[in-house]
Order: sequence, then structure tokens, then C-alpha cells
Amino acid sequence: MKRFVCLIGVLAMLFTLAACKGGDKPEGNDPTSVPETEVPATEAPATEVPATEAPTNAPDGEIVTGYADYCVELTPNERLTADIDFDGVDDTIWFTAGEPNEWDERDYTLKVVLGSDPEISAVYTCSYASNASVWLADTAVWDSRLDVLMTFAHDGNDWSSVAMRVSDNGRRIDTFNYYGRVMISEEFPFTSNLGFVFSRRADVLGTMMLGAYFTICEDGFCPMSDYSYPENEEALVLKRAMTAKVLDETGRPTDEIVLEQGDAVIPIQTDLINHVIIKLADGRLAWVELEIRDTDYEYRILLNGIDQDEFFDLFYSD
Repeated sequence: MKRFVCLIGVLAMLFTLAACKGGDKPEGNDPTSVPETEVPATEAPATEVPATEAPTNAPDGEIVTGYADYCVELTPNERLTADIDFDGVDDTIWFTAGEPNEWDERDYTLKVVLGSDPEISAVYTCSYASNASVWLADTAVWDSRLDVLMTFAHDGNDWSSVAMRVSDNGRRIDTFNYYGRVMISEEFPFTSNLGFVFSRRADVLGTMMLGAYFTICEDGFCPMSDYSYPENEEALVLKRAMTAKVLDETGRPTDEIVLEQGDAVIPIQTDLINHVIIKLADGRLAWVELEIRDTDYEYRILLNGIDQDEFFDLFYSD
């Protein structure tokens, strides 16, 4: 329940999603690599990240060295040097923006090069984007590394995001792609304990943008919380009876109840995998089983094994 209370304030913005191309090969073999001429020799010296802070305690008690709550946003055509893998050698992050076309779209490129071995690099280019943002952040203070985040919009309000992190003891840079928008601002502050707010489109109980806390792990974008529905979300009225399990004080599903036709419920949270949490008319919270079938042949959202449209009249956007 503490987790739920902490996350209910996560608000989402109305955007949809899209992706572009990327790569994480050594610079010499990557056709998308940015030539060194992209960063003129006459430009200002690269910005340097402050020296590493004193060791901090990881959740499991392991002593690590990191930047607690460290997050800095890069501006287009800025070069930043920082020891992102904590090996004692500064690495380089380039964020470049091309010339705009007649629709004010441009190519944005993110490139990371390891100082310990310049042959190890990763490049990601998004073409025809309307805007892009890049951050260097300690998304998980216990893993002894910094992560590079990029989020960009194109085709109107379609958003995608990219994360780069050093892996395999500094022998490669992994690049992860994910549909949705990284949101780091005064309204959505970043912390190393919770990570960053990530917003994405979901069709569970109607099309809308949902927000959750994420971090970057060895598998890519990893959720730290359920996705939360907007606080002012309207109630949905059941067209048929539905079973649900009431949550106890710890947030665990307990007694099963039957909600009748005509009962109103408000969606609160979902993991977009196996459950939805709803608020009942009497203020209690309840757990409903969720299944999303997304294959080449069908896309269905099931509640307790039954299509959600059989329970509610839902709005879907294009």
C-alpha cells in the first residue's frame, strides 16, 4: 500500500509512441557512426562532470561509488565528458542536431565513446524528429554506472526513448529502445531511488497515457512501479458482473467479491502485464486479473479471461 500511495501522484501527458533506428557496434564498423568532423575542433571544451561523490550504500548493503540523485540534461550540439562506467577514465557523450527541414523536423544523433577504448562506441540516430532531449543520469545508484537517456517525438505526438549503458565489464555499450517518453522535469523530478517517470500509451480500460517510475538495468528499461491512471479519471460502469479481489492494508489481494452490473469503478493502477487495480464505490481497492494477447493474429485485452469490452463501454483513440 505504501508503494501505491507513493506512486498515485504520477501524472501522464497525452502523447503516442514511435521508434527509430539505432546501433551499438564499434565505431569503425557502424554505418550510422558520427564522423569526428561532427564535433569541430574549434568548439568549446567538453563539459566535465564533477568528481565522484563518496561511496553510498546500496539497498542490499553493498558499498558502491556513485552520484546519488545525479542527473544532467544535455543541450543539442553539446559534448559532455564523464566517467560513466566508473573505471577512472572519462568517457564522451555527444548530442547533435541537424538542420531543420521545412516542417521544422531534423535528425538527432546520440553517440557515446568509451575513454578506455575509443573503438567501443554506440550511436543512435532519430530522423525527422520534432524535438529530442538527452540526460546523463545515475538511474540506479547501486549499480556503479551512469546511464544515457534520450527521448524524442516525431509524426506529431509520437514518442520513443533510448537508453545506453556500459556492460560486460566495459567491453561493450548496450542500446535499448522503448516506446514511450522519458519525463524528467520539476513536475516529474528524478531520484536514484525511484528512477524517472516514463509515460506510454495503454489501451487497458480505454486509451490513455499512463506513467510509471523506471530505471535502466541490464535488460533495458525496467519498471520500478505500476503505471498510474490520472487522478481525475472518470468512473466506468459495469455492463455485466465481474469478480475482483479486495486489497488488504499491505496491498495484497484477499477476499474475492462480485461486482454487479451497474456498479461504478475507477481504474487506479496496472502493471500492463497481469493485473489492474480499481477503486470501488465504497473507497476500497480491488485487484482484477489482466491478460494482454498481442500476436500477429490478434490484439485483445482480457479481464478475468473475458474481453474488457464486455465489461465496459470504452473509448479508443487511433
